[in-house]
Amino acid sequence: MDPSQSEDISSSLELIEKGKSLYQKANYNELLQLMNEGIPSIKNNNNILAELYFLRGRAYYKKGKFSTATDGLHKALELLDNNKDHPLQVKIYIALCEVSRQDYRLPEAVSYAEKALNIALKIFKEDDIELARAYHEMAGACIANSQYQESIEYSKKSLEIKRKYTWKDQLLELGYSELRIGVAHLKRRDPIAAGAALAIAEQCMKQYYQEDHPDLGDLYMRMGELHDLERLHTTAISTYERSLEQYLKFYGENHPSVAILY
Repeated sequence: MDPSQSEDISSSLELIEKGKSLYQKANYNELLQLMNEGIPSIKNNNNILAELYFLRGRAYYKKGKFSTATDGLHKALELLDNNKDHPLQVKIYIALCEVSRQDYRLPEAVSYAEKALNIALKIFKEDDIELARAYHEMAGACIANSQYQESIEYSKKSLEIKRKYTWKDQLLELGYSELRIGVAHLKRRDPIAAGAALAIAEQCMKQYYQEDHPDLGDLYMRMGELHDLERLHTTAISTYERSLEQYLKFYGENHPSVAILY
């Protein structure tokens, strides 16, 4: 490899890392600008291009542009076509499952989650965090398919792996799994179990995120559902309003999540 190629790859990897950081901070507009500027500059490296399309697709998903997100994620898969069972394929299928669930394309969501998990089981060790994430997404697909007990079992498998790790993102990973367990219990109309899971999710997520992060809006919406189930309707309304405030701040009035709360 000549020095210029090495420098190009290094620059591309820096672009990916910056994109990941922007996504974590919920700076989706800046992320989209970075990806739209960076993608045309990448030549003859499909793996790096796939990473960039993946990041762009996730950003469009967060902004509620589900069709655009799906197109971008499929483009990322096409770029990996000659790399069967590539680790990035797991992440892409997980992202496609998320988009499909939010867009009420439920059979597609289940199919994408199954593909992610099948590849993850083949290529990752049994305690790999990426396998935990595939279990987590399968739990979400089961909720969408009204398979609530199955969802809880997949979430428990995910948590079993995540608890083996001690790194800075562990709290967030644990929080998301507990949130998903809480949702499954809400669907089963079990306020005690749902409340226990959501309390852990809140503790984990608030230690990781700033108060104004949009993902806390998801947590508050579920807590509103819990209060409704508990017949604490005044508290539920207050919690829904808190969720709506989070969404409006980041997404604006036209985002699908805002429409649900209205």
